[in-house]
Amino acid sequence: MKFPNYTLGLFTGFCLCALYFLAPAIIESFRAQPADAAPPKSNFEVVDTYKGCDVVQYTVSTEARHHYFLDCKK
Repeated sequence: MKFPNYTLGLFTGFCLCALYFLAPAIIESFRAQPADAAPPKSNFEVVDTYKGCDVVQYTVSTEARHHYFLDCKK
């Protein structure tokens, strides 16, 4: 077998393999999202004020701890 034929076969096989694995993801991306999907829940909540700034509490979904930071927009 000649080298160019081998290269063409290898390239064609690679393209078909990539298409086989990527086609489901591409098709899924074109599907419409359900209209009754709930809006994302906010993990941020203003719990107090300190020297004119808001103390904001937030949680990370994978942790059970609360994190705090100051939000000084003024």
